[in-house]
Amino acid sequence: MPGKMYVGDVGTVILIDMQEDISAATIHTIKVRKDGGDSVWAASIYNSNYLRYIVVADDFNEAGTYYLQPYLEFTGWQGLGETITIEIYDSYK
Repeated sequence: MPGKMYVGDVGTVILIDMQEDISAATIHTIKVRKDGGDSVWAASIYNSNYLRYIVVADDFNEAGTYYLQPYLEFTGWQGLGETITIEIYDSYK
């Protein structure tokens, strides 16, 4: 991820290290919470232990703190990973 991310950015790669092999996960998403509401980003598995998401238009639609929480499902298990935070800035900050 770049040093600072801004409202309106597109193409930013979000990588979350899950610190174990998640290649058998059948569902892999990132739950997102920000002031404007909650959403879910459909992530892919990268190098067997990372969740990867590439930001599209309107993902970073407001400045502030974004809380990202991985969600995975495996056969016989489903659950959340550790929450991380990122800060999204208005232009020129």
